[in-house]
Amino acid sequence: PCNMAVIAAALLAVLAAPACALRQAGWGINIHFTDAQPGELAQLQVAFKLARMDFTWAAIETTPGVYNFSAYDRLLTQLSAHNITAYWILDYGNPLYDGGRPPHTPAGIAAFVRFALAALRRYAGLGVLWEMWNEPNGTFWPPFPNATAYIALARAVGTAVRADPATAGETLVGPASAWVDVPFLARVFEAGLLELWDAVSVHAYRNVGPETALPTFREVQALIRKHTVRPVPVISGEWGWSTCTPPCHLGARAGRAQLGGVTEIVQAKFLARQWLANTMAGLPVSIFYDYSDDGTDPTYYEQRFGTVEHAYLNASLPHVPKPAYTAAAALQAALGACVVGAREPLTNASTILRDEVFVVSFACPGASYAVWTTLADPVVIGFLAAPGTCWRARTMLGADGGRVCAADDGAVVITAADAPVYLLSTA
Repeated sequence: PCNMAVIAAALLAVLAAPACALRQAGWGINIHFTDAQPGELAQLQVAFKLARMDFTWAAIETTPGVYNFSAYDRLLTQLSAHNITAYWILDYGNPLYDGGRPPHTPAGIAAFVRFALAALRRYAGLGVLWEMWNEPNGTFWPPFPNATAYIALARAVGTAVRADPATAGETLVGPASAWVDVPFLARVFEAGLLELWDAVSVHAYRNVGPETALPTFREVQALIRKHTVRPVPVISGEWGWSTCTPPCHLGARAGRAQLGGVTEIVQAKFLARQWLANTMAGLPVSIFYDYSDDGTDPTYYEQRFGTVEHAYLNASLPHVPKPAYTAAAALQAALGACVVGAREPLTNASTILRDEVFVVSFACPGASYAVWTTLADPVVIGFLAAPGTCWRARTMLGADGGRVCAADDGAVVITAADAPVYLLSTA
């Protein structure tokens, strides 16, 4: 049987066991606002179906035991009106408890549990995906990461959530690890948190192509199977590439200058390939970082992760899109409502092509395909499909790529490039 967790009414079977269909509606984005500017969510909904945002304890509880959820009430109303699923992070310290550090005393932990329960009760049944902290193995657990302290907090929250009839069925994931920190994840799994969570969230940041994360995802999936019989999937909770102009800098954060960015078109290629590769690997949710640039300094690494430019213009065109936004919108339109199939074998499969070329099938309901390569130069490849079938090709940025047909023997010949192309069923 399939053990599914509801992310939202529109996300069917996203946390399914391997025998069940994996519905592709889990491609989203990080945001940094509770009140959108006019037109922002209309722009966002074209390209992204989930919005990941801090659910900030210190902003909600400014008087002990009193919770002001009004900003998130407004945000959820706006997101729901645009069919965007809320993905909220239960996070950070509160100056009312434990000196503003992550909760670690019995009183601080109890206060955070009360906050978390109040939040999940308020929004129960509304399809919110909840996450237990953000990157606790990194700089967001000051003064330094402490796996033991994080586990104590996460276990207290998870146990309380599952024990409360009002919240027991809500979707809770964690730990949103910085990078794919396998030793940290092993500690978390050994502590039994997989019995309390519906998915394991990781942030697979890297300066190279997204396909390089696939072996690490397989390692984490194997580690999960070692520690639980529950079908707990891995999800990609945050991950992107900065388009800063080298030499990039981190402002006041000393010691990490000369960081490299990618060009805007490479960011677009990596976004599309990240979503496709993650989906192929069984990750039902992928969140790209992030929606808009956080500033206008072209050399500031942290300010240039956006898929749209920083400046707000007007309700008709809230932000100037970067190619990554256009690529996200094109992929959502092409395959966002489809069910992933398998990586198809190549008919001209040399070793390098097997490793570096991807042909992934989707049911939409007719058979459709995403085709790309990690190689720098395009390569002609072949695969087999239903004889005589034709598709309408779409480029990564949504342009019409013409008609592609299988031969009478089912052979399909196409050029694969590092920008994915989509062969869309006309059935």
